[in-house]
Amino acid sequence: MRHGGLCVIAVFIAFVAGCIPLRIGDAPGAFGQLVSSGTGQPVSGGRVCLVNEPQNCTISTQDGRFRLPPRTHEVWTFIMFEDFPNAAEGVFVAEAAGFERTEFKADFLRPVMVSLRPAQ
Repeated sequence: MRHGGLCVIAVFIAFVAGCIPLRIGDAPGAFGQLVSSGTGQPVSGGRVCLVNEPQNCTISTQDGRFRLPPRTHEVWTFIMFEDFPNAAEGVFVAEAAGFERTEFKADFLRPVMVSLRPAQ
């Protein structure tokens, strides 16, 4: 009981001092839809990756939608510190069979529509 009480006091002191748990962004995320520039139809099975991180990818669904959440970690910090992982913009690449590779910028705050050009 004594140990538990000390933990409660430590958390209270940290809170009063302005320390809070905060998610820090390690890599940006993106969400939206892949569509064919020729027809406007959704592109399913397309691969969306963070540029230079081929292991950080997702595949678009049948309706062309994709969701690649930002990679984050949690730290205890003072309230004055700000790093909003959802707001970080990144450069992504979209690839799909029969379409040209397309790079685009996005963040995890607003959906993006990525228009893929048919391969020549």
